[in-house]
Amino acid sequence: MAITDYKRIEYIEVQKIGSTYSYIDLGSSLRPNRYWTVGGQFTLPVTGVSSTIYLFGVNDGTRNYTFMYSGGDSCYKFRYANQTAVSLSPVHIFPDNQIVGAGWYYDYNSSKAIGYIYDEPDEEYSSSGESSSSGTQLATKNFYIVCRNNNGTPGGYFEGARIYELTMYDEQNLQSMAFFVPVREKTGVDPKVGLYDTVSDTVFWSKTTTNFLAGPDLNSTEVNVKVNGAWYSGTPYIKVNGSWEEATDVYIKVNGNWESAV
Repeated sequence: MAITDYKRIEYIEVQKIGSTYSYIDLGSSLRPNRYWTVGGQFTLPVTGVSSTIYLFGVNDGTRNYTFMYSGGDSCYKFRYANQTAVSLSPVHIFPDNQIVGAGWYYDYNSSKAIGYIYDEPDEEYSSSGESSSSGTQLATKNFYIVCRNNNGTPGGYFEGARIYELTMYDEQNLQSMAFFVPVREKTGVDPKVGLYDTVSDTVFWSKTTTNFLAGPDLNSTEVNVKVNGAWYSGTPYIKVNGSWEEATDVYIKVNGNWESAV
C-alpha cells in the first residue's frame, strides 16, 4: 500500500446519515501517553451547539486524552491523563468555516501539557491552557477521531468538522508516530474517504457505514516522495535559467505512456 494508490484531497468532513456518524478508530497501536503531541488543522462548526463535542480523544475512566468544545461553557477545552478538563483562554469562538490549528503538546521545560487553538494562517487569535502531566500514562482504549471513545463507546460526535491534517508525535522518544492526510479512493461510484498515515502506510476509513464527505482534489502539481520510510508531499520546483520556478505540470513515463506524477 502506498499513498499513490489514493487521491489526495483537501479535507474530509464528518457527516451523519440517519442516526449514524462517520468517525475513525485508530486501533490499538496509536494509543497516546502523556508524552505525545496530538494536533492538526481543522474547521470546527460549533454554532448553536449546546452539548460537548469532541475533535478527538479517549477516556477509559482514569486516562483522558481529549480535545473538545463545551457548548455549556462556550469554550474549547482539553483533558490530559488523569487531570480535570482545562478551558483554553482567552475564550475566542472561531467562525465555522475558519481553519484552525488545535490540539496539545507536551512541554518538557514545564513538565506540563499545553492545549492550544489558533486561527490559520496568521495566528491573529489564539487560546491556550496548561494541564499537569502527573498521573497514569498510556491510554488503554483506542483513540477516536471526531468523537470520543468513552470507555469503549463512541460519543460526542463532531458533525460537520473538517480535517485537513493530523499529527501524533512522541516527545519522549523524538519519534513521529503518525502523520495523517485526507484521501479518497480513485475509483468507484461512491469512493471511500478517509485519512492516510504516511508513517505506517495505513489508510483509515470510517468505522461505520457512513462515509466521510470528500473535499476538493488537491492541486495536480503536488507530488509524493518517500524519504527515510515516510511519505512527504509538496509542490515540485525546477531550476530554469538559474532560477527556481514552480513546476505547474509533472509527468512520468509508465510502460511507454506519459502519466501525471500525482
